[in-house]
Amino acid sequence: MRYYNKIFFCCAILACTFAGINAQEATYTIIPVEDSVSRKVNTGYREIDKRDMNADISVVDPDEYIDIDYSRGITDGFAGRIGGLLWSNNIWGMENALVMIDGVPRNYSDIRLEEVDQITVLKGVNAVALYGSHASKGVILITTKRGEAAERKIKVWASKGIGTPTAFPKYLNSADYMEFYNEARVNDGLEPTFSNELISLYRNGNSYRYPDIDYYSSEYLKKSVNYNNV
Repeated sequence: MRYYNKIFFCCAILACTFAGINAQEATYTIIPVEDSVSRKVNTGYREIDKRDMNADISVVDPDEYIDIDYSRGITDGFAGRIGGLLWSNNIWGMENALVMIDGVPRNYSDIRLEEVDQITVLKGVNAVALYGSHASKGVILITTKRGEAAERKIKVWASKGIGTPTAFPKYLNSADYMEFYNEARVNDGLEPTFSNELISLYRNGNSYRYPDIDYYSSEYLKKSVNYNNV
């Protein structure tokens, strides 16, 4: 089951290179994006030119899209950018791909997208050859950014958005669930689990003792949610 959010952002980005400590001496420069053709790609134990990659290696650079599609999560930029990667850590329909952050197995939640320099996905024999059987379902390599000597930069990104659900999962109420559960067991040649008396109590009895709660109703969920990120 899934539900989707519509998010509308207003953002402001500021990139500065400081020539000195005094704020009055600050100069504002445009930081060019590195040539994507000559970009070095991390493949685990070495780097190769992006032009030399084969079909079983995919790479994305968050800096190329983070300012135009307002992605904030690590996995937000996967869709449509990496062939064979369905979602999160599912490559070619096989779940539980190995996730490595700077060479150490970790979780996506351990890092923010703003810290990521590059994401490389190894599939098939390329993954197994480097990481063994643990990588039989693929490897997602995340390389974080590094500081640059003698150059001070500040980049500020601010966003604000509103998310509204477009669909909610629909569930049976308590009594109907028990009735269909009993019916399924009878069809399998088993005894019913819930008695007719208990089902009747959940349908018409004391709602505090026999509750039937819809956690997706307006009593529990707001119509929208605000997002703020700086």
